[in-house]
Amino acid sequence: MTTSSDTTFDLSRDEVISDALANLGVISPGDEAAGQQRDHAARALNRVVKALDADGGVLWRRVRRTLTTTAGTASYALGADVFEVEEPLSFVRNGQTSRSPVREMSQDDYVAITDRTVEGVPAHFTVEYALPTTITLLFYPTPDASSDTIEYRARVRALDYDTGANTGDFPARWLETLVYGLTATLAPSYGQAAQLGTWRKLFLDEKDRQLNAGGERGPVILSPWGGW
Repeated sequence: MTTSSDTTFDLSRDEVISDALANLGVISPGDEAAGQQRDHAARALNRVVKALDADGGVLWRRVRRTLTTTAGTASYALGADVFEVEEPLSFVRNGQTSRSPVREMSQDDYVAITDRTVEGVPAHFTVEYALPTTITLLFYPTPDASSDTIEYRARVRALDYDTGANTGDFPARWLETLVYGLTATLAPSYGQAAQLGTWRKLFLDEKDRQLNAGGERGPVILSPWGGW
């Protein structure tokens, strides 16, 4: 008996689609979807992927990024792929190595600031969201120098499946989640609404399993409460 030395198995967009349609009996296992059937399923798959963004906690979508300050500028638009920013941010003066935290404040607190032109080392930030994808960070005090660095941790959106050959930006262990999710989404379109609950349960169970497997881990400490 021999084993392979390969660990790179993945499914393309069209392979995920074909497996989901085979689950519904729309095509035979091994056949490929084509034409409008494939295009409809591709839109549905992208809806499934975008809905998964709401879970947010997966580690590979939490990335560290930096922005460079401009003296007298308080507002900084982030990349279109960012959908959330986690605190704290950190500030580093140009040419130095020590960092200071930048803590989040509510939009109400930011609006209540009487003089937002005050300049200094940013100590607080708030986040403004504008459709469809614009996220802006507002700092207070306003940065007083150019070329300083603010580091932040962003949660980024899943990449689209644009072509049939695209593979998703998910670890391969998420493939079952995607196939089950697409199967459930397509079931009503093929007159199988009665099967929606079954496939959706498989999808949710597998999604929860992967989220629990892919979260950040740390030690569990049990402390007694009360006294004897």
